Amino acid sequence: MKHILIVALATTVALFSLPTSLTAQDPLPKPAATEADSEIIPPMERIASAFRRVRRLASSPANNAETLTFLETIRTEALASRKHMPMMAADLPEAERPKFLKAYQARMDEFIGILDKVSAAIKAGDNATAASLVLGLPDFQKQAHADFKKESE
Repeated sequence: MKHILIVALATTVALFSLPTSLTAQDPLPKPAATEADSEIIPPMERIASAFRRVRRLASSPANNAETLTFLETIRTEALASRKHMPMMAADLPEAERPKFLKAYQARMDEFIGILDKVSAAIKAGDNATAASLVLGLPDFQKQAHADFKKESE
C-alpha cells in the first residue's frame, strides 16, 4: 500500500511539473518584448564570440582542432537559438508568426548547413575552402539579421 501511495505521489508531481509551453494551444515560442526577456540573445552572443575565433583560425591547418571545437560550439548554439522566436516577431500579427518562425528556422538550417561544410573542409584538410566559406558568413549574417533581427536586438 505504501508503494502505491509513493507511485501516485510521484506521478502527480511529474504531471504538474510538465512544461506548459508544450501544450496544443500554444505550440509556438513566445517572442520576447525586450532583450532582457529574450532567450535568443545568449546563444547568439556565444555564436558571435566563437565565430570571431573561427575567422582567425580557419585558414591555418595548425589550428584545425581548435577551429573544429569552435565550429561545434557555434552549431550547438545555432540549434539552441533555432528553438526561440526572434524578437522581431513581437511586432508581427499573431497569425503571421508561424510563417515567420518557419522562415527563421529555415535560415538557421541553412546556416547550420554552411557550418557543416566548413567542418567537413577542415576535417579534409582543405583550409582554403573552409576559409572561403567562413569569409561568406558575415554577408549571410547581415542578410539574416536584416530579415529577422529587430533593430534594438
